[in-house]
Amino acid sequence: MMAARPWRYGGEQGSILVLVLLLMGVLVAIALYGLRMAQVESSGAKVVDKRLQGRGLSASGVRLARFLLLRDLRLDLEQERVDHPGEAWGRFPETRQVRLPELESGAIEGQIVDEQGKFPVNALLDGDGNWRSAYRRVLENLLTGHFEVSESKAETVLSSLKDWMDPDEEPSGTRGAESAYYRQGDKPWTCRNGPLRSLAELRFVRGVSQKLYSGSEGGPGLRDLATVHGDGGINVNTAPEPVLAALIKQQETGLAWSEAIRFARDMIRYRKDRMHWDQLADAQWWQNVSGALSVRMHPVFGVTSSVFSVRITSGTGSVSSVSFAVLKRKASDSEESSFRLKCLRYEVE
Repeated sequence: MMAARPWRYGGEQGSILVLVLLLMGVLVAIALYGLRMAQVESSGAKVVDKRLQGRGLSASGVRLARFLLLRDLRLDLEQERVDHPGEAWGRFPETRQVRLPELESGAIEGQIVDEQGKFPVNALLDGDGNWRSAYRRVLENLLTGHFEVSESKAETVLSSLKDWMDPDEEPSGTRGAESAYYRQGDKPWTCRNGPLRSLAELRFVRGVSQKLYSGSEGGPGLRDLATVHGDGGINVNTAPEPVLAALIKQQETGLAWSEAIRFARDMIRYRKDRMHWDQLADAQWWQNVSGALSVRMHPVFGVTSSVFSVRITSGTGSVSSVSFAVLKRKASDSEESSFRLKCLRYEVE
């Protein structure tokens, strides 16, 4: 009986089996990669969708602010013209004047800030580039009082700011700074020679340090206390504590900054009291505050406002969006369109 012959093609079959297994491994890897990419694309699409939802929500918050500001102006013209935080815009977005829909996902928060409660930088000079003395005094009080800079450093800031905005190229004394000063210091900028378009320009002005501009230790800086918007009047119903204190005549009356701050705090407590809201339409309401007999104010304030900034933050899951707008409202002379609101600036982050 003959012995069984070995299978001649076993080696070839083993190679084919290995090749098949390799191909299957590659196919599985490709399938897993495709699945992973599909998951990534799906996740990315969800993030994009949430980001779009967030932007839509924040934009809706700005539209709601526009509505409240226009409605407030209409009510003021029907009753008595006044603006203070006790009104609906000051309690934004929590308001009972508008019924907000329930959001299935996401939320919005933010605030409306009266820009005319801040110091109006562009009101420092008249049309010919000369000082408007009352505004100069207020800014000087703010610099030496709130920021505690020396009188000489305050003079440097004031003179340089005047040179930045006035139309000529003649430095204001020894502490001023026209374009030639910045070129000598290897700085690539020249003076505006006109009103500031943005508060960020203050960072280029001689004497304005980062501390002055941004503040320190939680205290507000010029970017928080000043504005390039408005018609010049400072609203005493909305001005923050340092601006209120700076409005008080100090050099003329010998009043110390600490006393001015104390009176400013009393003013804020007074205007927050709902029992006093009906008095806030009178620009002299501060005379009813305890201690007012020894106080005099620079005549650059009022109780109405036209320019407001709105910052809205919306969130959908872990994705957030921020919308920022500066809105200016006014009553029109036309009866067909009595109220107008212009967007001076709009940004989305």
